[in-house]
Amino acid sequence: MFEMPWCEPNLVQLLVMDQEEGFFRMWMIRDSELRQFAPLQPNEKDEGFYLG
Repeated sequence: MFEMPWCEPNLVQLLVMDQEEGFFRMWMIRDSELRQFAPLQPNEKDEGFYLG
């Protein structure tokens, strides 16, 4: 994903969910690097958090 020739790399978003986790993490390309923007760990006390 990172090595593809994107016309607008700042608009690319990749959502990843590991099979042991119940939440997605969002990665984006910034300054020619792939960086994680969404939480490393969600706050399970947030309103609306889904426990499954």
